[in-house]
Amino acid sequence: MRMCCVCAVWVLLAGCVYEVPLAKEGKDPIDTALLGRWETTDQDGQVQSLLVLPWNANEYLVHYPADAKDSLYLRAFAVKAGAEPLLQLQLLGAANGSLPDSKAVYHYASVRRRGTTQVEMRLLEPSVISKDLATPEALSQAIVAHRERPEMFGDAVVFVRAMPR
Repeated sequence: MRMCCVCAVWVLLAGCVYEVPLAKEGKDPIDTALLGRWETTDQDGQVQSLLVLPWNANEYLVHYPADAKDSLYLRAFAVKAGAEPLLQLQLLGAANGSLPDSKAVYHYASVRRRGTTQVEMRLLEPSVISKDLATPEALSQAIVAHRERPEMFGDAVVFVRAMPR
């Protein structure tokens, strides 16, 4: 099951679905506890690394999976849809130098810290929150309207803080 979740995060991030940003830039200070290298392990024992660096005082640079040749680079920052805290992820490009070939460069995730050593990430589910919403206001209203639905987010992927190598 975890392998499916890890693959789903990678595939979904590579194929971003939303064209609409909830915000153009981060306004809240970054959570420094999220910075660093995180890992998740699939059923075959393969480790997938997530690297989170500060982009500026309010935004992150995310590299995932950090050890893969075809890894992705994303800009991320905290946003809210109503009272729902989210992380807005914007695909910048891939490690091979390719740039997004679509306007759909955004994903939204629920990110929850579990103490100091674990982070749980769940992506907004486009089958619940339509990818065809044309404005930030419409996207925010849809998220607020569906926030009680457990299927609004996909399966959780848990990342564990990586030990220094």
